[in-house]
Amino acid sequence: MPIMVWYGPAVQNVNALDFWTIRQAGFNQCLVDFQENAINSKALSFADSIGLRLYVTDSALNRFAARQDSSLVTIDSLTTLYHSHPSFLGYFLADKPGLKDFASISTLIDYLHSKHPSHPFFVQANPEYATPAALDTIVYRDYLSLLMQKLRPAFLSIEHYGILKDKLRPEFFTNLAHARQMSLDNDSPFWAFALLVAFDNHPEVAHSHVRLQLFAGLAYGAKGVQYYSFRPPKDNIHEYGDAILSHEGDKTQAYSFVRMINSELEQLSPVLMRLKSTGIYFSHPVPPGGQPFKPGLPIIKINSPSILTGFFEDDVGQKYVMFVNTDFFYGKLAQVHFSENVQALVEVPKNYLPPLVIEWEDELYKDADILFKAGDGRLFQIIEKPRPSWD
Repeated sequence: MPIMVWYGPAVQNVNALDFWTIRQAGFNQCLVDFQENAINSKALSFADSIGLRLYVTDSALNRFAARQDSSLVTIDSLTTLYHSHPSFLGYFLADKPGLKDFASISTLIDYLHSKHPSHPFFVQANPEYATPAALDTIVYRDYLSLLMQKLRPAFLSIEHYGILKDKLRPEFFTNLAHARQMSLDNDSPFWAFALLVAFDNHPEVAHSHVRLQLFAGLAYGAKGVQYYSFRPPKDNIHEYGDAILSHEGDKTQAYSFVRMINSELEQLSPVLMRLKSTGIYFSHPVPPGGQPFKPGLPIIKINSPSILTGFFEDDVGQKYVMFVNTDFFYGKLAQVHFSENVQALVEVPKNYLPPLVIEWEDELYKDADILFKAGDGRLFQIIEKPRPSWD
């Protein structure tokens, strides 16, 4: 599973230790924003030896996308240079482009594919709450559809800052629903997004904030995750708090819980990466963009609020379910009522704790109490009764 973090070491301090810190935290991909080929090459050399792959930025790409330079010769020579590094994953081409930007980006994508088709590229899409002026349309679904059609990304990535002070952003689950549907419609994966840095009305990030953002995305069918960011961003618009690193360059408490979460994702990855999302449901109260349980599902109801339930199947029809406690303040003991066809539930382990196995002696009362930490998700295999065969 791709586990990526935005913004590696600062451009003025590109060093092997920071890249090793990123790798030790469980990241296998990193986006670097150096813009210069000499520094990019230095970073790629550091990453080559530690199993970390990099998306790079380069000013030559920016000039072309902004229509300031129509020549592709420089880009071709740069790509040849970067291609010699095993850690070179591809280019970061655009951050939240509008429809009017798609033409120039598409030209660049076509050229890069013709020269180096094995390297994916990274385009970060706008979220649903972006303004019509940013999208160049008033219909968000049209924006995503055209992005998938015109730019053909290897995966759909949407910047979505999901935590607002003491609550989830109202569009959080609606945006995940859009991403999931685009993924299914285009047979292309999407990634979950977790904000790690405080700014404006986004609070200091807690462990449960990150769990909820990532596990909710995985329950919707995400096949990769990304964190924003390794070091605090810098711009002239916002005042940012600390990220995985502080402004002074020291590890923050986020480093410890990110490392723990990434270790769990590595454990779950072999199963999650072969599953296809088949449905998303919520216990009451159902949030905007969600839907309640319906007849015919392996689960009848959940007697606990704020539980997200994502159903999956693998390529041989085996069913799975991921439960997520969408309350990032409190843990929950959720009572889950299963249909009569469910024979057992077997947890897919994600840490050192023994996986939960649920079976019933009484066929009439198939209930189970499942414990969740705040914001946490748990994945289970659903064992159903064999269907009778008719000769």
